[in-house]
This record gives sequence, structure tokens and C-alpha cells, in this order.
Amino acid sequence: MPNDLDATRELLSRQLTQAVATDAIGALPIIAALQRETDEHLRDAVRQAAQNSSWREIAEALGVSKQAAHQRFRLYAKGVADEMKVQQRAIKQARRDGDTDKAQDARTRRVALAAELRKAARARKDLG
Repeated sequence: MPNDLDATRELLSRQLTQAVATDAIGALPIIAALQRETDEHLRDAVRQAAQNSSWREIAEALGVSKQAAHQRFRLYAKGVADEMKVQQRAIKQARRDGDTDKAQDARTRRVALAAELRKAARARKDLG
């Protein structure tokens, strides 16, 4: 699969280069949308990798220093904390709606996020 992704990345890069050369203003919204989407994929990949890999391994895979990994961790932690808030709101809303199954699902997700955040915090201590 990485080979397919790499080939797709190379094709996209060539197409973007051509689009910028042809119509730079027209290419801007497309590039901005791609950047938002790839940033979201990067956050998701880092979060998933953090469950089974050290932050040192993640930093190496990203080609960044320990300091940059620490900065990325802060962004990662903020994302997890924000998602925990979303799940807490979902729990409250489900309770108001009387949907105990939905409330339990949100609670389970929130507990998993909290465990993920604790693990990442321990890994951050190891980086320091």
C-alpha cells in the first residue's frame, strides 16, 4: 500500500505543479483544501502510531527532531483533549435524549481517549 500512496503522491505533485504554472490563483483553494485534509490524516496517523510506537519513533518517521516531536505532541494532545470534550457533550446530549446506548458509546470513547492522552503524556516525559 505505501507504494500505491507514494505513486499517488508523485502524480498529485506533478498535477499541482502544472496547475500552479497554468493558474496559480485557481490552484490555491485546491491546495488549501488538500493541506487541511492531509493535516487531518497526519493527526490521525500520529494518534494511531502513538498507541504502539514511541514518540522518538514517530519523530524519526516524520523526519523531525525531538523538539519538533514535542511541539507536535502538544498539537496532538490538544486534539485528543478537544475530542474528549466533544464526547463529553455527546454523553450529556444522549442522556437528555434518553439514549443510553449512545451515551455509553460516547463514554467508552472518552475513556479510551483519556487512556491515549495519559500514554502520550508518559511518552512526552520520556522525550524531555
